[in-house]
Amino acid sequence: MTERGVVRRILARAAANTEELRPQDVCQACVKGLDVQGAALTLIATIGETRMGPTLASSDPVAARLEELQFTLGEGPALQAYETGEPVLVEDLQQVPYTPWPMFTEAVRDHLSGVGALFVFPLQLGAVRLGTLSLYRTEAGRIGAEVLGEALLAAEAVTLTMSGYLMADPPNTVADRWFEQASDRRVVVYQATGMLMQQLGVGVSEAFVRLRARAFADDRPVADLAQEVLDGKLHLNNNSSPEE
Repeated sequence: MTERGVVRRILARAAANTEELRPQDVCQACVKGLDVQGAALTLIATIGETRMGPTLASSDPVAARLEELQFTLGEGPALQAYETGEPVLVEDLQQVPYTPWPMFTEAVRDHLSGVGALFVFPLQLGAVRLGTLSLYRTEAGRIGAEVLGEALLAAEAVTLTMSGYLMADPPNTVADRWFEQASDRRVVVYQATGMLMQQLGVGVSEAFVRLRARAFADDRPVADLAQEVLDGKLHLNNNSSPEE
């Protein structure tokens, strides 16, 4: 049974400084209060023509994998929600005949058959875009009006809380702890992207696209290949193919 309003109550307590909010708290509160099986909180930023950012927290490995797939493939409902500033509500990822993200949809069907529906909400304050809040269900179906309203209010509350942490002057030490909890795998990708920029003589967008293309071709997480680049085990040439 879901507990209505639980997400907002947790964030309200954090705003009143009665307790420090953690990204993991947000995800767990969403699972508890929004009639979903999993949640993920991701920061997104535009670097060149590329959307990049760390997943701050996820409630479970499936939620984390959904974010990883979109990061690797460069497409998906989270990136669409971030770009448009509008929620993206996918009622049936397994059966819907068409989506704007064919590679992501195919990957979910191949590797995450237990994901039925996916609902993504942008975290946006005016013109400032911070990231997304993603929720998934194991069963397909529409999100009810009551839960949708709760989710929208939760996303707004998360946005206000995050912006308060990230934009505080002087800098808020809570924000540092939020980033410390972000996935180290994304940091590895950023470092490998920088190394490829030097090796290939290309910009950040092109370097990341080539790394991502290799990951897609090998059907592997982009972070795994990034680690191999940093370890000197994988060298990409100007055709994005590995050098022997």
